[in-house]
Amino acid sequence: MGWFRQSKTINYVAAVLSTQSLTCGWLEKSLTTHMLILRAYKKIDLNGDVDAQGFFNPTFIGTALSSFLTEYCIPNPTLSCAFTSPLVTERLTTKTHATPHPGTLIMTHTQHALWDYQYIYPTDTDEYVFYLCAVTQPFLLQYKLMAIKHQLPLLTTTSQTAALLQLYRFAYGNAFRSTQLGIDMQRCNNNPERLFSSDMLNRIITIPPHIPIVIAQEKSSLLTMCGLFVSERTE
Repeated sequence: MGWFRQSKTINYVAAVLSTQSLTCGWLEKSLTTHMLILRAYKKIDLNGDVDAQGFFNPTFIGTALSSFLTEYCIPNPTLSCAFTSPLVTERLTTKTHATPHPGTLIMTHTQHALWDYQYIYPTDTDEYVFYLCAVTQPFLLQYKLMAIKHQLPLLTTTSQTAALLQLYRFAYGNAFRSTQLGIDMQRCNNNPERLFSSDMLNRIITIPPHIPIVIAQEKSSLLTMCGLFVSERTE
């Protein structure tokens, strides 16, 4: 699930934007295991750079992303962003069919927004749960213009939830079952961040000792970055 894409390159940078911070990470796939490796990580405070409508200051964000690429001398980078904001509308909806007509899924107040959906899991009452996400045209345009202005290799923008759901599928590989996802989602009150334990995170990504982060505090951003990474390699 993503709203726009460009061609893929080699070195993968993921950015997670919330109303509090911008977090950037440089990730790569291990050559010897199925794990990811964190090459660089940086968290930037966004106090004062988000307006009441949820718009991020594009100059500040663009400069911060450019500085991250320059600081770590990342060659041939590609960039993906995940965000939540008042301008990103998300919800789960239940339908009686596994393949409903898209027109029956659209949220009534988002007809003029860009929106997407994906099937999540079946219920024990023979219904089907879908994840819906919508973003306004101005919100998305802001990122397109930011990427052009700062010459950023922006590949994908998507929601944090979509990235986490993709990571869950990746973590279980061939053993993934939508029924098990349904059980786990209901256990977690449909909060996808709670699908992942600290042990699961440690099995997904290796963090070298020279990167000084408190994993417990950065767990949400790390999981989202991993979800962005695997999304580009599994879709």
